[in-house]
Amino acid sequence: MNSELTFHNIVDGISALVAVLTPDGAVEFVNQQVLDYFGKTLEELKRWASTDAVHSDDLPNVVDVFKRALESGRPYDVELRQRGADGVYRWFHVQGLPVRAPDGRILRWCVLQTDVDERRRAEGLLAGENLILEMTAKGSSLESILEAVCRIVEQTASGCRCSALLFDPSGSTIQQAVAPSLPSSYSSRFPGTPVDREGGPCTAAARRKTQVIVSDVESDTHWDVYGWRTAALAHGLKACWSTTIPGSNGLVLGTFAIYWCEPRTPTGQDQILIEQITHLAAVAIEHKGTRGCCVRTHRSFGNSSTAFPG
Repeated sequence: MNSELTFHNIVDGISALVAVLTPDGAVEFVNQQVLDYFGKTLEELKRWASTDAVHSDDLPNVVDVFKRALESGRPYDVELRQRGADGVYRWFHVQGLPVRAPDGRILRWCVLQTDVDERRRAEGLLAGENLILEMTAKGSSLESILEAVCRIVEQTASGCRCSALLFDPSGSTIQQAVAPSLPSSYSSRFPGTPVDREGGPCTAAARRKTQVIVSDVESDTHWDVYGWRTAALAHGLKACWSTTIPGSNGLVLGTFAIYWCEPRTPTGQDQILIEQITHLAAVAIEHKGTRGCCVRTHRSFGNSSTAFPG
């Protein structure tokens, strides 16, 4: 009993995220750092494979790796995204090590979880930057380049959806919306919208030439007047961060927006990502032609009284 208590105290005193499993892989004990990160009880964490603790895209591979390790008795390591108490998924490097008795029997598994989110973000963004520069040099269409920009952010900041709005040469009207993961019933209403019309975060950001953050669409009734809030909520969009895409001449080329399906405020890391990606988008747009002059023209959707602006 005393040895068990001492063991738990040692594990609980480790600053990293540590879990202890039974020989057959059931969660037996986790330290306080694990409980704090996930914001879940031990009983909830015992059902990790059937909850949102692990990102759904990573879960099948994680389960497969874990199963093979239990069958072989060999250590394992895998990288996966785990959801914190704040609702944000972060990348972790997870190592499982068997603790054996003198006769070779596995007594427990010790699982060490190391946060590698910053490194994964940096690697993903660097690969994305190289891709965009390569596409630009090869003469890919601006639409395909900006779609790739959206995908890069969506892969780097798991769970978000992105859009890039481009203005016409005069900068007075939204000419095109590139939003590969947003519902077309939402994004198709942007083209043809006057930038100076009172509306949502994107047109507001363009007019003010500054970032507009709507952390909680549902509670922010300021946007009720313009119809954007109703449209966003109807499509399950609960947060929107819109940032201008600045041209080298100081003019606004367009806006880049990150949407979330739950209320969320940008972190310092998010702001760094936004700054890097809007700069990359600006380079691509200006390479293709100042103020999007090479962007395909779209017809206007709706009219000033019914079509919500961005």
